Amino acid sequence: MSKAIRTTGFQLPLNSYQIGSWVINLFNLLMSSVIYMPTLPLGSQIAYGILYYITELSVIILAIIATAIDPSDFFLKSKGKNKDNIECEIGQSICTICNSTVGNLSKHCGVCNKCIDQFDHHCKWLNNCIGLSNYSYFISLLWCLEINTLLLIIFAIILFSEFNNNRSNYSDRVDNHEVYLAFTVLTFNVNLFVLAGNTYLIAFHSYIKCKGMSTFDFILMRREKKENEEKKRKNEVKKPSENSLSHENENKKKKRKKLKSEENQEEIIADCEDENS
Repeated sequence: MSKAIRTTGFQLPLNSYQIGSWVINLFNLLMSSVIYMPTLPLGSQIAYGILYYITELSVIILAIIATAIDPSDFFLKSKGKNKDNIECEIGQSICTICNSTVGNLSKHCGVCNKCIDQFDHHCKWLNNCIGLSNYSYFISLLWCLEINTLLLIIFAIILFSEFNNNRSNYSDRVDNHEVYLAFTVLTFNVNLFVLAGNTYLIAFHSYIKCKGMSTFDFILMRREKKENEEKKRKNEVKKPSENSLSHENENKKKKRKKLKSEENQEEIIADCEDENS
């Protein structure tokens, strides 16, 4: 039985990373709404509420959009195209994995079992591929999450400091001081972890965009660089006679490696997924 084609990130089965992101977001929402904000003066509640809920709403909306979009290749979505037609039109090629007529910049994702238009990577957190259709939403999501997480961390630090220095002011608003402090520290640590990973993603995608690359291109370049370094080391230990005898075979290998095999492409796509985890 052939593997099912995934259309969106909401299609079952859900990814554990995806569920984890929902749990963390729900935890932060509860901490802010139920525990933190009620302890603040009215003016501070309004100021923090406006900043936090705007970024929180943006994160939720962008995450839903990026997850719900189907980033499949344009020609796969077009009903008028014959997928079995081997004759390629201008700007099209044949996918060696699913044998479909797709755009030249499309790549086949083994997780979603379909070709993605301008494939960047498969995101575990959204349980969806990131391509031309949803890449801008993905990047916007990262920036909104960065601001949202920073607000929570700064707020946790301020609350922890204020609470320790002026416990008497919180005595009528906080029933259990130890529990309040424990949740404050927990929120700080959770969001510090999220901030570190999210900042890395922003820095990484800013870097590859400055270089005019996708995540797939970056992984491919890094893999080719590693292979070239290994070849260089092997050639250095070979005898001159061995080098001359194997010269013709090396040329054949180089030509073969220019063609992207199914296994090689799937491995690179898997590395793209790990790079963005």
